[in-house]
Amino acid sequence: MKKPAKPASLLLYLLAFIDFFLVGGFFVQLTGEADGQGLAAGAIVFVYAVSFAVAALIASFFLVRYANHRSVVIVNWLLLILFVIELCIIIYQVKN
Repeated sequence: MKKPAKPASLLLYLLAFIDFFLVGGFFVQLTGEADGQGLAAGAIVFVYAVSFAVAALIASFFLVRYANHRSVVIVNWLLLILFVIELCIIIYQVKN
């Protein structure tokens, strides 16, 4: 797909950034990188989350450039499903 400003492409950029921002936060939680760091824990989580999100955003630019429209739409659906799963995990963690 050669047009990076189509609605499907813009949605891919947004979903990739948000999904992998949350994945970066979950990664820090699972590995325990921020445990015992005091005030630096928030900065550690933020840096990991932004790093994951930027890497996913760059990958989505390449996907839009070299894949066809149908592939972009399929990836959008997969990222939407991942986003719903992440929201369920966050809601479960907040309630417990």
